[in-house]
Amino acid sequence: MPNLEYLISVGRQGDLGRFPSAVELARGGRAVVRTPRGLEAGTVLRAVTPRLAEFMPEPPAGEVVRPFGDDDRLIQRRRDADAAVLVARAEELGAVLLDAEILFDGIRGVLYHVAQDAEALRPVVRQLSRELRLTLGTENLGRAEASGGCGSGGGCGSGGGCGTCGTVNADDVRGYFADLREQMETRRVPLL
Repeated sequence: MPNLEYLISVGRQGDLGRFPSAVELARGGRAVVRTPRGLEAGTVLRAVTPRLAEFMPEPPAGEVVRPFGDDDRLIQRRRDADAAVLVARAEELGAVLLDAEILFDGIRGVLYHVAQDAEALRPVVRQLSRELRLTLGTENLGRAEASGGCGSGGGCGSGGGCGTCGTVNADDVRGYFADLREQMETRRVPLL
């Protein structure tokens, strides 16, 4: 059995991790991987070389279960379609989501939002969990701000920082993605 390890991008947010595999995988290929969150679909970026491993000393993020097959592609399309339904239904219930993800296992899902009040979001998450028979979690992708208003300039006046009032505006979303891009640029590691 080969002792292989691959750098794989996993989930809607594209988290990177090292994943051992019993089979060879091709660059750009898809694989089903087991992570702490459950079974997920991933995209193979490259094999992990000893030099690359020096830059990524953390332990493996999980393991490769299998390369994607035709059945897996159908399952992933279904999960993506279900995630779109999840976003639409959340908005019907009053939540504003950036995106949603249903993991490959079909058991768990994640609702991605910016600066929504956790208490206001909780009933929506409960309702969606019951309706769709999923274990749902939330992830606030907003910037953590010091108290005194959100990143939009004047703030809402609550004095509690972004997320306190549950409002978000276009500047908050633009700021989030600008920060995310900056983080990605500063963490970029040459792959050759």
